[in-house]
Formats: sequence, C-alpha cells, structure tokens
Amino acid sequence: MLIATVGGNAVPVWLALKERRPDRCVLVHTAESERVAERIRKQTEGIDVTCCRVGELPTFDEFDHALSEYVGASEPVDGVDITGGTKLMAVLAAEWAERRGVSMHDFSYVAGPRLLRDFARGSTVIKTDLSTDDFLNLQRDNEVSSVGVPPEVRPGGGAHAEARAFFQRKLNDTSLPPPSSLRLPSAGGTDWNELFSEKRGHYRWMELATQLAAELDPKLSHVRGNVTVKSPEGKSDLEVDVVAVRDNQLILFSVTTNPLLSGGSKSFLSAKATEKLTEAAVRARHLGGEFARAVLVTPDEARSVKCARELLSQLLPGDDPVVLLGATEIASALDGQTSLSTSMDRLKVTGGRPSATTRIRPAGPAERDLVLAVGENPIPVAEAIRTRKAREVTLVYSAATESHAVQVGDLVSRGNVAVDGIRLADPHDPEQVHRDLHDSGVVPAAVDLTGGTKPMVVQLSRWARSHGDGITRTYIPARHGMQRDVDSRDERKLNTPGVSEVITASRVLTRPPGSSEAFGDDIAVLTNVARIWEPSQTNAPSAPGPSPANMRPRRTCEWVTAGADVSQLWRLFLEPDGDPKARSRDFRLLVLEAQGWHLLVGDVVQHALKRKRTAIDKPDQAARDVIRETLFALDVVAAAALGSAAVPVVIAPEDVIGDSPHYECRRELVRKLRDDWDSPRSLHVVSPTEIENAASRDELKAILLEEAL
Repeated sequence: MLIATVGGNAVPVWLALKERRPDRCVLVHTAESERVAERIRKQTEGIDVTCCRVGELPTFDEFDHALSEYVGASEPVDGVDITGGTKLMAVLAAEWAERRGVSMHDFSYVAGPRLLRDFARGSTVIKTDLSTDDFLNLQRDNEVSSVGVPPEVRPGGGAHAEARAFFQRKLNDTSLPPPSSLRLPSAGGTDWNELFSEKRGHYRWMELATQLAAELDPKLSHVRGNVTVKSPEGKSDLEVDVVAVRDNQLILFSVTTNPLLSGGSKSFLSAKATEKLTEAAVRARHLGGEFARAVLVTPDEARSVKCARELLSQLLPGDDPVVLLGATEIASALDGQTSLSTSMDRLKVTGGRPSATTRIRPAGPAERDLVLAVGENPIPVAEAIRTRKAREVTLVYSAATESHAVQVGDLVSRGNVAVDGIRLADPHDPEQVHRDLHDSGVVPAAVDLTGGTKPMVVQLSRWARSHGDGITRTYIPARHGMQRDVDSRDERKLNTPGVSEVITASRVLTRPPGSSEAFGDDIAVLTNVARIWEPSQTNAPSAPGPSPANMRPRRTCEWVTAGADVSQLWRLFLEPDGDPKARSRDFRLLVLEAQGWHLLVGDVVQHALKRKRTAIDKPDQAARDVIRETLFALDVVAAAALGSAAVPVVIAPEDVIGDSPHYECRRELVRKLRDDWDSPRSLHVVSPTEIENAASRDELKAILLEEAL
C-alpha cells in the first residue's frame, strides 16, 4: 500500500502512481484538493485508490486520526509519495510513516516530467507516457474536444506535399491565397479548407502550419489542434490553438498573425501579441506548472522576433521560460531541417534575474535562533525571521536559490540580524540534504519549513527532531497571514516586509530616477513591465478633459495610500521608458499590505473600456476582456516579483460591474472571470465608489479582502 499526498496538480501524483504501481493507494487531500484527488482516482486503472480528507492545517494527531480510518493499525505500508500537497502535509506524512516503521528509503516524489526521485535509489526515469487527453482530463472536470492533423496533410497523404509548399510560400508572403486544388474533406465537424483561408478577419492557416510542424517532430506526440474545454453548461471554458506532449510536458502553442512589434520605433510588443503571450504563459502555469510550457508562434520575420525576445527577457521571471517562434523556425520545421523541439530548446526566453553578486557567509558549528530553507520566493522567509525576531539565522539554500538567499539577507539586514548559510550540493537529493545539514555543525533552537523543496523541509524537520523534542518547528500557510507552530498550533501575526523594502531587495523591481520627486517616496514604477506594452492613443478621451492621472482613480490611489502602514502604490503601464506621450494602458497598480501579505490592485480607468449598455445581468464582453487582460498582467507581475503572497484585485467602473457587491452584473462577471482564470490565486472585482466610501482603512481592507481571500 502507498500513501500519497495530493495538492493542486493531479499530473505528477498520477505519474507517481503509474510508476510505483501499488496494489492499493490512499490519497491524502484537503477540501481544496478534493476534486483533484477524485480526478486521479477516476483516471487510475488497476489500482485500488481511496481518498482520505484531512483538515487544511492539521496537527500530527489530526493527520494520524484521519488516516487511521483507512489504514489499519497493523496493515503494512510499503511507501509514501510526497509529490503533491503542501510542505506541511509532506512533513506530517514523513513523521506518520516513520512512526509506522516505514523506512525513509521507501519515500518518493516526482521531481520533473520524466524524473522520479526515490529516497534510497536516487533518480529513475519515468517510463509512463502522458497523452494530451490524459493531461487535460486530469486537470479539468469538463468535456474536452480537439482535432488532429487531417490525414491528407500528414506524411504520405495526397495533399501533404502541396500543403507544405503552400505553408512555405505563405510564411514569406501572407497575402497569398490558398491553392484552389487543395480541397480537403470535412472531418469531425471541422472544415479543413477554412483553416487555410481568412476566416472572420483572422488567418487560421498559421495554426494548421504549426500543427503540421509539430506532427513532423519525432519528439512531440499527441498533437492536437483547436482544443476546446467545455464548461458543464456547454460554453467554451478554455481554448488552445495547438497542444502537444514532449517528455510528459504539455506544450501550449498560442498562434497569432498580428504584428509582434508596434510603436514609432517598433520597440514595444503589440497589444495582441502581449495578450496572446501573457494568456498562454498564465494558462501553462495554471494547467501544469513545470509540466506545461507556453510557445508563442508568429509569422513575423527574424529581426522582429529577435527584438521581441529581448523585450520578453526583461519581463519574465527567470524560472518561467517562454518560447517565441517565428516564420524562420516554422519554415525550417516544415522543411525537415530543424525540428520544433530543437528550436524551442535553442530559443527559450528566460528572465533577466541576475545571479547573486554577494555571497552568504558559510555557517559554522554554533547555536542558531532559527534555521530556514530558501526557495523561489524570499518574502515568506524574511517574514518568518522578522516574525520570530530572530537575531542569529542560518539559511539553507542551493545554487539555484542563492540570489534569493541574498535577498532575504537584504530584507532583514536593517534589523541587525546575523545571517549565514548552508549551501546544499543537491536540494532534490534527500540523503545529500541530510548529510549537508548534519555536517554543518549548526544546532537550531527553531526551524521554519516554509521555503525550499519538499526533500529540504522533510529532512530539515527530521534534523530538527534529532536535536530533541524542544526544537520549535514553524511554517507560514498560504493565504492565512500568520506564522503557525507545527506542534502546538500557536500562531503569530506576520511581520511582513514593506513594499519599499521589497523594491529595494528585489532583482526585478526598480525605482526610476526622479520618482521620489514626482510621486513621493512610497511610489515606484515597474519599468521592466511597463516598457514592453504597446504605446497607444486609441484609448485616450475623444473630447478635451482631465488627463488619466487626474481622474477619479488617481483620487482613489491617493486616498488608499494615505496610511503608510496600509499600502503603497506602484504606477504601472502609464509612461513606458519615461515618455509621457507613450501611454500604453490607463491602468494603475496598487500593492496593499494587508493581513501579512500583498494584494495586487489593478485600476482600470473608465475610458479604457469599450462599454456598451447591456442588460444588468449580462456583463459587457469588451469590459470582461479588458479586466481579464488586467488579471493576466497582475499574475505575471505577481510571479515575477511577489510570488504566492499576492492576490489580484481589479477596480472597474460601476456602469460595467454595478454599484453593489450583490449586483447581478457583478456576480455574473466574477463567475465568468473565475472560469477564465482557473488559477490557484483568488480574484476580486470592486468599484471606485466602494473604495472611496470606505469609512476607515480597516473597512477598506475588509472590502478588498471580502472575496479575494
């Protein structure tokens, strides 16, 4: 029997079950991941799978009590898989298994699309092949439809050579009409001939060219096009142009024939390209994390594609790569010269997050107030140090997270905190982590289990317990605004770094010269994000009137930022490269520090929306699109700068969303946005009037947090 913890992603847990092939498995999940566990159970054949629900933040006794209903006291347990679920669940599962006599050698977790880590035998290659249908069925409850490449166009088909030749010519001259002799029969409700021609103002031929190029790549399998996920009501919930699987990683191809670049100097990504790219990147992250990747495909020539890649590298966080393929790469793939996989590996765009320029002092044998693991987000680690008021701290990190450890040092340095570190040789090798911790000679008074990988926190917890029962173990649960003791359940309100401190310590956010004089000390500009958005005057007011900076949302910003302890403001997407004439979006970003974490508040100014009067229970589609675009932008910013401790909140006009939280239009809009969003993050939509009418800062926070949390 195998015990497996379950979180928000079903794919890696399913892969672990398929590889280990136990006779019986108990999936341990919370209320939030119950649907995920049910999908795994339904998609797993040949294994007796049972779902066991535990509380969101269980103690060990509660964890043990829940499992005892499914696992007998004398029933043998052959192993534990900690691929899914929270780090707290992994720690409790490890402790539970050890008390049952399960050796740590029988622990495992999926460390990548093709990598299973066994605590005893190291890494093994996952042999299970994941199909597109497997992936989407595991991730969504809804009906999925898609189409394959028509047989006539595939190698060996009667129209294959003609179709490839047409695509090659079309990539050089997009105005060419499709060949009259290329007539394909309709299949599965799809008229393939429409894909070769202009349809409703959009050239669909590029989607089929991409699909065929993927079909010709031996490393890509299960290639499908026009993938549509239907909601239970039969409405379109998710659409992807082309998908394929490569080494158990879902590749989402988002195709656009709109120009990549715009602006007088062609130095900005166009609005359509930005929208397509951002949506694909967010979808990939929400659908599968490291098990999904986004690719933007365009027929643009090589020079434009190269410029666009340079712009993208300034926005994206370093651990969230995106691929941008142009006409050259598609043509080469169709010619059989260079496969799409080879181009994707060679042209992967990653963010410009620099490596650490300073080093953490190595830890020596001594007592420490607090020992913490450092992962991809430095903010909760700094929160843990500040909340416990620790003075001597040891950070446990790897080469990949060394820059984040330096950021933690920057965030806590003002509090006279002495920081040293233990640099792990391999954060994914449990036995190596154990040796590195033991060899350091550090003696902890407390450990925090918030950051780092699961093998890191499991071994950190075991290492702490090896020093005696008096060692305090804490963690910071997501979306709870407090630090919690693993054993006693004692809670402490978080001491969160201010936004100005985050800006100072971040390698992503910068404060431009002169910003303090123009906007005040607590205001900064996200220059890296602002500069890639399209400068456009199309949203400017048609009649003379107040500038966007003087409209009511600016009044809202001033009111919200009146209390320095409550919030700070970043102006975003207003003046790319400091050019006041190049306004990209009438949009502002507030960052509110509330209940120990950050709310990202996107402010959509009224005249930025193409509003149409509709029935009060029918939200305007154009307004919904603008708000959705704002949410996607906020999600990218959150991933790049603030990590998981951020919730997007959109401020939109009353005549779009209604004048009450219970307004039918608002409820319908939020419901549709949640369907579009499909994110681990929450979302909230409020009106400027609600914010302005708040009688106090506490009431303001209550309004913004009402649905967001």
